Amino acid sequence: MTEHDNWTALVRDGLRSEAYDAPAAPFDLSAVHGRATAIRRRRRIVTGFAAAAAVAVLVPAAVMLTPGGTQTMPPVAPSPTIVDPTIPTPEPTPEPGGSATWHSDLSDLPVGEAPQVPYARDSVVVFPDGAQVRPETRHEPYAVHYQAAADRYVVGTHDGAGGWYVEVIPGIGADRQVYDAEPGLVTNASQSTVAWLTPGGPVMALRIGEPEPVAFSNELPGADRRLVALEGEDCREVTVGHDCAAYVNVGDALWSSHLAGPTEPMSPATAIGAADMTMDGRIAVMRSRDDLEPGSCWAVLPRLWHDQEPIWESCDAGLEAFSPDGRHLRGVPAYRSGIGDGLVSILGAETGQVRVGLGRFDAEGEDWFIAGSVWEDSDHLLVLVATPLPDTWTEDKIEVDHRWQIIRLGLDGSVENAVEPVVGDELTPVFMLMGR
Repeated sequence: MTEHDNWTALVRDGLRSEAYDAPAAPFDLSAVHGRATAIRRRRRIVTGFAAAAAVAVLVPAAVMLTPGGTQTMPPVAPSPTIVDPTIPTPEPTPEPGGSATWHSDLSDLPVGEAPQVPYARDSVVVFPDGAQVRPETRHEPYAVHYQAAADRYVVGTHDGAGGWYVEVIPGIGADRQVYDAEPGLVTNASQSTVAWLTPGGPVMALRIGEPEPVAFSNELPGADRRLVALEGEDCREVTVGHDCAAYVNVGDALWSSHLAGPTEPMSPATAIGAADMTMDGRIAVMRSRDDLEPGSCWAVLPRLWHDQEPIWESCDAGLEAFSPDGRHLRGVPAYRSGIGDGLVSILGAETGQVRVGLGRFDAEGEDWFIAGSVWEDSDHLLVLVATPLPDTWTEDKIEVDHRWQIIRLGLDGSVENAVEPVVGDELTPVFMLMGR
């Protein structure tokens, strides 16, 4: 198996896994946003026949190389299965209308400027200036964070046998450092520090300018753990005056862990999980989840303190990353099931009001799905979308080819391709996104 085969196999497994567990903050490729009780996704591709990939239970991720990645659990190699095309996925979506601008037809969009943040195509990282780099890792990558000021890559990798690692690659010709880890990489809001969980142990944080990561002073309990947010700019050493805080979803509880302070659970009345945090301390949290009448309720809190009144809360959408300036949030379905989402939106961070979105509302339209999204800047999202191409199906194929697009969605209502669309198969994304 070639290096490219290893990479794409891991991407494929990560994409298949994107069905379970509630959204938790910026993505990485192993993240899975949305707890689901079903793994069906409706197909309208072939008369009398529908095929989809079995979805493995784990933690979006998603289909991304992510500098601000989070939610993760190990990919389980799934196998194809036939599903009932008459049973739609119960994915609650807002109706288009009101003051929001919604787009659903993505078939004939113009091509605009190249992405202004790095992305990957076929495992090669493409930078905004056109430079291309293939990070050489010991194991298969699932998430990448590039610390530009230090000119080094922090790469989450997986050995295919249950081992997870963080590999720090400091530049051409330099020796890499490899650390045992749990799945998932997270950055603080300024992206100056990247953090991960050690197996059964504390949080580790690597700040730009520091040669080695620092371990938080206290371990976190539990096995079902997911690092979701990192707060602070001074994650350097465990001393008074040098403190930052990490937030970890442990089962149905949210814990805070300080570099030089206590580790403690938050009150369930305040939050049972989190997604992302701004530099001024506002945090997007999950308040409740219902698996029987599937959905979840979310809120934005001014600070993560006990008994804090929310700025706003809603059960209409799940929340992901704040925009770089903290004025907006990425919205996703409050219940997520299947291989990908049917909508993504930009919400006002102070009101929760939808400004603009992509939504699959037309039952007769194309059956596209969203495989991930990141902020390009404070006014634009980059959204990875796959659309089945029915004419490519033959009897010897379990799935049809898909058109893969990186779509730029603007606060001004604009929508365009950021690169030329490329045809590939459903479970091997041609592109991967890097960002929050």
